[in-house]
Amino acid sequence: MTTTANLNIMGQVIEIDNLAAVTVSAPIDDGTSTGTFIRAVKFFGGALGVNGAPILEVDIRSQTLTNLEIVTPNLQF
Repeated sequence: MTTTANLNIMGQVIEIDNLAAVTVSAPIDDGTSTGTFIRAVKFFGGALGVNGAPILEVDIRSQTLTNLEIVTPNLQF
């Protein structure tokens, strides 16, 4: 039996010092056949940068693809 956990944090600040790189994946179908999409935002540190394991990965999911758009002041990706 598989259970689903929900994480509800009302406010949190995470500081990453000596950040080497940030990568953002394209949104893709999450493979659950539920019409849900997933996108990963990965933060890398240390000398290996993106060749090492991420120090933090945030996976965002939505059944609406446009909800996973990330907008910055000058870019949309």
